[in-house]
Amino acid sequence: MDTKITQLTRRDIFNVFINGFDIDYIFENIKQTYYPYYGSLTEIDFLNRLYKLKEMRSTDIRYENAEIDIYQHTVNNLDYEYGWVFNDERFLLKKGNDDKLLNFLCEVFHPEVRDEKQSWKECLDEVNRLLANDDFELYPIDKISNHDVYGWRIKSKAESTFIPFSLKNKKYIDTTQIKFSIKRDCREQIIKAIEAFDQTFESTTETGLTNYSKFSEEAFKELSSYYEPKCYKENSNDKSKFTKAENIYEFIKGTRPYCIFDAIEIFSNDSIEPEFSKRINEILLRNKLPYFLKDRIVQANTAINIPDNLIGLAPEVGVKELLQNAQTCYINGDKENAVEKLWDAYERLKTIYNNTDCDKRQSISKIIDIVSKGDVNYRNVINSELLALTDIGNKFRIRHHETDKIDINDERYYNYFYTRCVSSISLILDFINKEI
Repeated sequence: MDTKITQLTRRDIFNVFINGFDIDYIFENIKQTYYPYYGSLTEIDFLNRLYKLKEMRSTDIRYENAEIDIYQHTVNNLDYEYGWVFNDERFLLKKGNDDKLLNFLCEVFHPEVRDEKQSWKECLDEVNRLLANDDFELYPIDKISNHDVYGWRIKSKAESTFIPFSLKNKKYIDTTQIKFSIKRDCREQIIKAIEAFDQTFESTTETGLTNYSKFSEEAFKELSSYYEPKCYKENSNDKSKFTKAENIYEFIKGTRPYCIFDAIEIFSNDSIEPEFSKRINEILLRNKLPYFLKDRIVQANTAINIPDNLIGLAPEVGVKELLQNAQTCYINGDKENAVEKLWDAYERLKTIYNNTDCDKRQSISKIIDIVSKGDVNYRNVINSELLALTDIGNKFRIRHHETDKIDINDERYYNYFYTRCVSSISLILDFINKEI
């Protein structure tokens, strides 16, 4: 059983909905507020979004299923105390797998459920504060009519060490596996974007003195800690000479294209996000550069990135954690570990229906049935693809410790294996999500 969320955390989360929570307003005293877990819906309508109540057993022998049972006790008789659902064993919120509780919480804050007139956002913040104790969080993975849809993920215990784009991808740039140019017009657009977000901020030195700096100045200092920022200067007598840049704007105007991404990443900060990323991504798209800025990192805009909403569909903690780790490794340039973790996620996903009545082979067969929707043509295609992925995992050295396999001796093969496996996992998750 995947249970990292402790009984203490579960109890505290349930209390948020049952007994309310405090909001500390800036200009007011602390105020206690309540938010119903079913939001703008009825309790039964909410639960039917997550569970097939008509197919679940009743705990009252007088009624044939859970839906009639719950309606009788929450609407007709009103003899179920508010919050009864958290202790009801049928819903596995108190003692079930972590994903049961986390999926429940995501549904609480779904745009079609939540009550926008009540303190749902403050409730979400409080739930996230409690989940953080066990290294989980709810986060936006998609939008419906410009309203955030939430998924869940395992929080990183420590932030990955930041490495600028040009250094992280140096070997791919040197071998021309990454090759692009940034025209003067595009550079000017990036400069204007940075100028628009270049705020002045106040800081205090160890001796108590107050300093005022701009984001661009601090970003340029940080950039200088990785390498000496150099550029071709327009006003130089020798325009072919690569010399030290004086500021971030001069640097962007005349440096190599890969280093411009370094400047963008380092300039980005929490106080200007997500607006800054939106502006930069509009510029990159307009100039047909296949990259985008996300979470302060410039990434390739290709199918090899695992979308947040795909990770959000993972049916259990173990699969989701492997997908998250694979994504992080890939973005950070660690292709070997990325492929290994992705293949582990794939192998674990194939056993998702394993139980006393269903072994691994039968679990795979059930997955193929669901994905193919009973169409023999698609069944043959999906079956062939899953067999091919398994064959790749058996023949090639996907896992570092397997020394008797074929070595993967080119980064482009890692890209290919990663992309192919992501495509299959994506398809499987999209189909089985509503079946788990």
